[in-house]
Amino acid sequence: MRKLSTLLLILFLASCTSSDNEVVDTTATLPSTRAVKSSTMSYKLINEMINNYRDNQLVAIESASPNAIKEDAQSIRFDIETLKAFIASVETNARNNGNTKNLGIRFYYAAYPEVNKWTTEGYEDLQELLDDPITQQYGNKHTLIMIPTMEQVNGRHVDFNPLDVNTYDNGIIVDAEDVSRYTKQTTSGAAQNHGSLIPPGNTSGGEN
Repeated sequence: MRKLSTLLLILFLASCTSSDNEVVDTTATLPSTRAVKSSTMSYKLINEMINNYRDNQLVAIESASPNAIKEDAQSIRFDIETLKAFIASVETNARNNGNTKNLGIRFYYAAYPEVNKWTTEGYEDLQELLDDPITQQYGNKHTLIMIPTMEQVNGRHVDFNPLDVNTYDNGIIVDAEDVSRYTKQTTSGAAQNHGSLIPPGNTSGGEN
């Protein structure tokens, strides 16, 4: 048993070094050692919170006058790989630009523009949605936009663009509560959208 343990230890140490005896950097693949808060909720609470939205905010949206949004989206789904790739790109680009501050993702409640705008200049990011009869129905409906954030010295978490170092000091908006006040360092920045909306997708929670 002692020989076996020794052999396993040798194999483990060998796997941690490259052919030229340099240690391989595994930080990109290993999970963070920081304590992770339990990601669980009771089904009773989940159900109550979802129904609270449907009975209050959704009712207000669908009955608003004069801008009622009939059959507004109640959920949005993103592929795990899409989320992982987005987070990885934020971390990689921020690290490459020398940013080691506390990073995060802010979720903005948003609504798609009217479909008749999607083929015009400035709306190119939406044109792929015209290829599917389901996504063609996304106009004016609820969605989410994810924007990277970083912590400032004063403890504020501001939106920033990992691809633009000019946003690292003060962020990309003047006021994090007013998304309309984006500064103009670049014409586009790191963001994620285009999840699957339900409705108009399958209201049972299945795929579009």
